Amino acid sequence: MTRVPHKAAEIGVFRETDHRRTVPFFKLARDSSASLPLSASTSPGQPTTASQDWTALSGTVTIITVPVGSAFLLNAESGIMNPRGPQTMKLTLKGAIAAICLTASFAAPVAAGPLEDAIAAYGKGNYATALLLLRPLAEQGTARAQILLGVMYSRGQGMAQNYGEAMKWYRRAADHGDATAQVAVGAMYANGLGVPQDHAKAMEWFRKAADQGDAHAQNDLGSMYDRGDGVPQDYAEAMKWYRRAANQGYANAQSNIAIMYNNGHGVPQDYAEGLKWSRLAAEQGFAAAQYLVASAYANGQSVPQNYTEAAKWAQRAADQGFAIAQYYLGLAYGNGQGVSQDFVQSYMWFDVSAARGYQDAVQGRDAAAKQMTVAQIEEAQKLARDWKPTANPTGLLLR
Repeated sequence: MTRVPHKAAEIGVFRETDHRRTVPFFKLARDSSASLPLSASTSPGQPTTASQDWTALSGTVTIITVPVGSAFLLNAESGIMNPRGPQTMKLTLKGAIAAICLTASFAAPVAAGPLEDAIAAYGKGNYATALLLLRPLAEQGTARAQILLGVMYSRGQGMAQNYGEAMKWYRRAADHGDATAQVAVGAMYANGLGVPQDHAKAMEWFRKAADQGDAHAQNDLGSMYDRGDGVPQDYAEAMKWYRRAANQGYANAQSNIAIMYNNGHGVPQDYAEGLKWSRLAAEQGFAAAQYLVASAYANGQSVPQNYTEAAKWAQRAADQGFAIAQYYLGLAYGNGQGVSQDFVQSYMWFDVSAARGYQDAVQGRDAAAKQMTVAQIEEAQKLARDWKPTANPTGLLLR
């Protein structure tokens, strides 16, 4: 289909001025909407109303990173709770629960047994069979069974959702020193699920797991110090824990370190070092880091400005459902920067981003629509309806 021509417009919206933390994986949201609310801010004096022409989209996008695609989560249904003003955001996905990491003991076994059969049944969505096999094992004190049973109660899989019961089973495994369960207990306290919210107790349990070398817990401790959740804000202490996790190859922590360098928090500001850490996480498929790499290219931070590379990395994050990256692609296609100008694609990405809670995308979509025919709008709407993430870990991930 022939696209409606339009004069090229400068994108002017991908400048990072206020990096924000990657939220720790334990942070939860309680609503069940399938959205990723993020935010963007515009530079003073820059109009952003949909009634203006395409160049009205110029401004300043604030980078926000989230743990979408993290390879250790039971699911991607995690987000931040207790948002503290403009420094935080909330990631909410359907059926939000405690995002609990699984250890290698859930990997494919050498010899099959009841636990392995239960895990296989769970992975196939056969919750009744999984529950039948897990409960006696959990009662006998098998930590892995206790954790998975806790997950099922958290998610309401095969039974009514019950955070109190989930906490009971997590706690049984945690009391016997299981690091995964200790992270789970910390998550429940941090979010007030099944127990009164208590950041001090959350810190206590995260530290127990972190002291065992658990990278997830180390990253969470770093995040709590970074944000000042339950402890005085301390960037140096945050950086210490991020490094411990990052040195184990944990992508979320690597992304957090990148943001620390970009902001000069706990370390001297250094975009080159930030890009180095962003790449390490991005190459693992971590969407937040892929977006940071896109930002570096778009803004020419420590690398020559290159909109083609920016669009490439933003595409990788957008394909995973990263809403702000989808918004960026809408802008890129609308302005023809790094990609061929295409208002159907622009509208589609704005629409997908808006559907995931990124409100600024609504303005972009409306601006794109002004450059399109009715047929093109219908085409773009169908593309948006049919869009599916290519790498969205919504189910149990075993490693």
